[in-house]
Amino acid sequence: MAAILLAVIGCYVLAACMVHVAYRLSKSKSKTNKHYILVSENNDRLMEWYLRSFQFYARRTGSTFRLTVVDRGSTDDTVAIADRLAVNRGHGLTVQDCRKELEDKEQTESGMAIRKRLPNGSASADHLLWTLRSEGIVKDQEQPVVVDLQNPSDLFKMPF
Repeated sequence: MAAILLAVIGCYVLAACMVHVAYRLSKSKSKTNKHYILVSENNDRLMEWYLRSFQFYARRTGSTFRLTVVDRGSTDDTVAIADRLAVNRGHGLTVQDCRKELEDKEQTESGMAIRKRLPNGSASADHLLWTLRSEGIVKDQEQPVVVDLQNPSDLFKMPF
């Protein structure tokens, strides 16, 4: 009877040790974190919902990711909503306001005022990623996912 009890306890200890070893091995592997980049312009009605959905998804699944909101010159409260949630909640939320950059890039060439904006399409996503990487916002080990909130087909890139 004692031999069977010792065998059961030994199997239990061995199984617990194997679980701890497997956990440490999986934790030591370098994982690529996703970095969601939300490109918005006048999305104040849905911005809070998007950001809270990302936070709820992170809590529910236990996953970690970074979230950056890039504003392309909104005239509504999009930036204020994102700033408020970034201060209150944290969770790796960065707000990048392009309005100041757009005003700084206004130039005069041959008497004409030129305001540079990010064009629509894939070239703008590549240019945006390059800019965010050069500023240190997107790191090399992260997998960036650019979601343009003005384009309904990009909404499928979100995890929820």
